[in-house]
Amino acid sequence: MSIDIPPHRENDLAQLMGWQTPEEGIYGYDLSAEQVKTLEEWTGIAIESPHSIVQLIGVED
Repeated sequence: MSIDIPPHRENDLAQLMGWQTPEEGIYGYDLSAEQVKTLEEWTGIAIESPHSIVQLIGVED
């Protein structure tokens, strides 16, 4: 499953992930349950399922 995070959430995402520089957004990260819940609220899409690892993968424009 692939879900796009709304562009207007760019600064919020950096804060959620604890990134200090824009370059940190191009890597892959395992997400905590709290981070997944926040992304679900932002997107309106249920992401997490039992026994799954949810990852955020950055894509350069």
